Amino acid sequence: MGRYTTQKNCRNTPNRLELKKFCPYCYKHTIHGEIKK
Repeated sequence: MGRYTTQKNCRNTPNRLELKKFCPYCYKHTIHGEIKK
C-alpha cells in the first residue's frame, strides 16, 4: 500500500479523504483513503 501525502482542512472536510490514485504495486488505479493519525 502506497502512502500519498496531501493537506486538508479538518474544519472544512471532517470526513475521511479518499483519492483515486495509481498504485505502483497493483499497476492500476485504486482508492487511497486517509489513515487514522
